[in-house]
Amino acid sequence: MIQYPQRTVEGNFVVSSAMPALRVQLDNALKYVGNLKSTVNDSIHIDNYFFVEDDDNGGIERIVYLQFEGYLPDKDDEAQQYSQLNKTIQIAERKFSYNGGVRPYRQAKIDAQAEDSDIRQAVAFLNEHGLSFKELEFYGTLQFLHFADADKRNKLHIVYLEHLEEADIPEDVIAHSRESEDWATYCEKFLSRAMRSFTVCE
Repeated sequence: MIQYPQRTVEGNFVVSSAMPALRVQLDNALKYVGNLKSTVNDSIHIDNYFFVEDDDNGGIERIVYLQFEGYLPDKDDEAQQYSQLNKTIQIAERKFSYNGGVRPYRQAKIDAQAEDSDIRQAVAFLNEHGLSFKELEFYGTLQFLHFADADKRNKLHIVYLEHLEEADIPEDVIAHSRESEDWATYCEKFLSRAMRSFTVCE
């Protein structure tokens, strides 16, 4: 039987005993929704913790979720590519890779993914708790990735999404890819807002 690390939620802290061992504090305006443990692509165990700020109708305004990942013993990570996470940042002495973008939310794109994909499972979990992303409205997103061991078989993803009004988004950011200079400049401003939503503690 596989022994997974012990993780708990204490107020607005997520505490992990290993892979990696740390505490993450979430902004008090974010409400803890729940924990999703599942398997992705028949190869990765995920352990997710969702914190959400929503409007009066369950529409997601801001969300941070922690996704702890570990490959099952007989699986490897050769198919996993993280080249799009091409920026790095030090958070509490730990190195994270990160990047993101601005896109309108489309449920059809989620539905087109495999049923056991991590994103599709996350959206279904939020829907079950009365929360949903706003169809065709813009969300800014940043994904942070930290490898928890030398073999890179265990990872922590911290995913941040924020509902944006069109007036808040420079046209060049929408028009060009996340690799553009326009996105790089906007990303720095967006990053500062994201970093106010969570704190990694040792």
